[in-house]
Amino acid sequence: MSVEISALATLRILKHCSGTDGSANVSGCLLGLDNDKGDVEITNAFIHPARGAADFQPQEKGDETTTIESATPAASFQSDMLKLLKSANMDANIVGWFQSSTLSSFVNEATVDIQFDYQNQNGNAVMIVADSCDASNSLRAFRLSSEYMQLMRTIRDRKNQGPATLITGGPVEFSLSKNSVFVQVPLVTKLSILDEAYVFENRSKIPATVSAIRDSSSLTNAINQLTETVEDLGIEKVRWSTLAATKPGTRIRGEDEVKRLQSANDMILLAENAKMLARHVKHGINESRDLCKLYRAGLVE
Repeated sequence: MSVEISALATLRILKHCSGTDGSANVSGCLLGLDNDKGDVEITNAFIHPARGAADFQPQEKGDETTTIESATPAASFQSDMLKLLKSANMDANIVGWFQSSTLSSFVNEATVDIQFDYQNQNGNAVMIVADSCDASNSLRAFRLSSEYMQLMRTIRDRKNQGPATLITGGPVEFSLSKNSVFVQVPLVTKLSILDEAYVFENRSKIPATVSAIRDSSSLTNAINQLTETVEDLGIEKVRWSTLAATKPGTRIRGEDEVKRLQSANDMILLAENAKMLARHVKHGINESRDLCKLYRAGLVE
């Protein structure tokens, strides 16, 4: 199970996401091919205009699969793009979406809702994250884990049962110590013969090395975000303990069960975000330590 992305799609994603400063995320659509083994080949990408990915979430309507572009004028851009690509005999099969991110802070309820809808329609759908603060690993591919997909289905089923329905509250079958919200999928950039020829012809213009050292402000921001996330996690744990005080097997109102599951989901997302920020901070500290060694050795001015 792997993801291959063409040079064209890679450059388009990086171009769309390079102008972001973290204040607003950029998102777009991934086009390509997929197979029964879970392998995905991304051949093209285009940006979502206006509001972003939430306008393009796949939705179920009866027996037909439609998208929100039928209801919002801004999102009609996507259907127009797909029609034009089909008329030009280009890949017009949606295999996922991409979004920009800063400091790996993409784990939130909006993101998982969008990815859940994509993955619920196509189990091979992937999310590409372009992190502007990670030059050494700027593009990464993710899917929601099967365990978290099951939790999301449970939450949505509970919401559909009605607020006054009496149900038996069961345990939350998800453990962050054993499972994770997102699973990273290997991402490989595939170069065509023309791409390789272009790189060879322009090899003198391409830098031999790319510095991946984070500046001090990026590391400081990551530490601040990590601190805030841990504080929010502590507050949510107190809320969860109050909602989960009901004895197992007790029949409760549907809306109370939804609140309990939603609180558990908030804790899971906060904990997952804290894990990613902690990895970012650890990596940044290691890079800063290596940079200090280079300074002391006189290899960097």
